[in-house]
Amino acid sequence: MKNILVNAGLDEHMDGRLQVALDFAHRFDAHLIFVQAQPYQSIMGVDMFGGAHLIAEALAPAIAAWPKCAAGQRQSCKRKG
Repeated sequence: MKNILVNAGLDEHMDGRLQVALDFAHRFDAHLIFVQAQPYQSIMGVDMFGGAHLIAEALAPAIAAWPKCAAGQRQSCKRKG
């Protein structure tokens, strides 16, 4: 099985990345896997003793955006696939 990782960032270049990924997937009979990178500094805090802690309040907006992002990708795939 062939897999293609696609950066699923919500920016103005997503349509182009998706189209290229779909073209490659069709040509090479591959599956697409979408990955959305998040800088760890935006959701992690460090205390004065060097411990790292997840900041749930900072992660909540990203988690809330995932269904919208996934739905948008499915719609784009249907239109272009």
